Amino acid sequence: MEKTSNRFRGEILTKIYKVWLTRKFLPIFIAEIIILSAVIYGLARLVFFKKVIENAMRMEIVNASGIFKYLALAFARTPMLTKTLIVALVILLALLVRLITQGILRWILVRKNYFGKPDSR
Repeated sequence: MEKTSNRFRGEILTKIYKVWLTRKFLPIFIAEIIILSAVIYGLARLVFFKKVIENAMRMEIVNASGIFKYLALAFARTPMLTKTLIVALVILLALLVRLITQGILRWILVRKNYFGKPDSR
């Protein structure tokens, strides 16, 4: 009897997770990807990344610790719009990584039926 109720509980939690995934996770995930793409597109129109990377690699060859100074100076000398887009990009990437890891963790817990295991009393 105990095994049946635990299996039933695990099946219910799996269904609840699927509903959560389609109603909560996917729309937010898709919206973040769209916003992130727009920010990256806007940033790419303002900054010529090939030149920034070439200059950073030149600095790396000359002085390994100088790359951080170069990146800090490059960021300080950019226009305010570019700085805003860079900060927005970093924040969106952090939120996207957090959302993906939370989704994967929940999927793993439901997949292994973690919530359906009997209590050890």
